Amino acid sequence: MAKASTQFAVVEDRDGKHMIFTTDESGRLYLIVKGEQGQSEIIDLGQKFGFTQQQSISTLAVSQNLDGTIHLVFAVQEIGKANLLFVLRPMAPQMKDWLALSGRGHFYAGPQWDITIKELLLVSPDLPLNRCETLTREGIQQ
Repeated sequence: MAKASTQFAVVEDRDGKHMIFTTDESGRLYLIVKGEQGQSEIIDLGQKFGFTQQQSISTLAVSQNLDGTIHLVFAVQEIGKANLLFVLRPMAPQMKDWLALSGRGHFYAGPQWDITIKELLLVSPDLPLNRCETLTREGIQQ
């Protein structure tokens, strides 16, 4: 993994351990988790999903429901082409499920428009509609 970006999204697995989604400076998508021996493990989700080196993640959003279900959405960009939006089907907070991911069969499919995606925001359906928080380098904004 090259140098990590400043974009991180953190959720928890069933055991309360952090699952950190991030991209590196080249736009590869990674999942950082605590390994069996307590060390950090870095999983290249871009490779698991079959993205090429020419395809990079321009933005991502992650949310988690109260029941632990994890939602991941991200935009993929390739030089000279419009962004593609990828919406992963809701996933259980179990590491074995994330490690078993392969290919693009776990994504919703639909029409793609010729657009540029700058930012994505997901809000858990478990949150009250009048409250939305965004984590930035400066802290939590409401």
